[in-house]
Amino acid sequence: MKQDINKIIFTVICGVLVFFCGALTCRLIFGISSVEPISYTLVRPMVYDAFTGKPIANATVVNTYDGSVYTTDANGSTDWISVYYKENDDTKLNTFIASAEGFKSTAVYAVIETESDPLNGPLIYMFSGSQSETISMVYSPSDEFTQNLADRFLRSNDQNN
Repeated sequence: MKQDINKIIFTVICGVLVFFCGALTCRLIFGISSVEPISYTLVRPMVYDAFTGKPIANATVVNTYDGSVYTTDANGSTDWISVYYKENDDTKLNTFIASAEGFKSTAVYAVIETESDPLNGPLIYMFSGSQSETISMVYSPSDEFTQNLADRFLRSNDQNN
C-alpha cells in the first residue's frame, strides 16, 4: 500500500515537472509571454475626394492590422471596424490603405484614442491620379486628448530635469 502511494506521488510530481518544463520551453521557443488584456474600440473609415469633398463610393479600404478588406457605401463609409489594443495603451496606431478608380492610393496612419466612443473616422481624403501612386496621411485624435497627452509627458519630462 505504501509503495502504491509513493508511486502515485512520484507520478504526480513528474507530471507537474513535465508540464512546467513544456510551458517554459514554449515561452522560450515561441516567445509566448503572459497574456495582456486586449480591448477594442470601433472606427468607421470615411473616404472623400480631397478636391470636391464628396464621398467616394466603392472605394476599397484595407485594415493592415489583419488584412481585412472593406468597401465604402454611397456615403463613403465602411462597416464598423474593431481596432484592438492593450489595456495599458493610451493610443493605438492603426494603418488603413484606401484605393479607388481614378485616385492615388492613400495610406492613413490613424492614431486612435483608446477607450473612446465609436469613431466616425478616420477621414481619408483621396487625390486624383493613378492607383499606382501612393500618398501618406496622419489622422490624429481630438485636440483635447492630444493636449492632455502632451501635458502629461511634458510635465513628467520637466519634473525629471
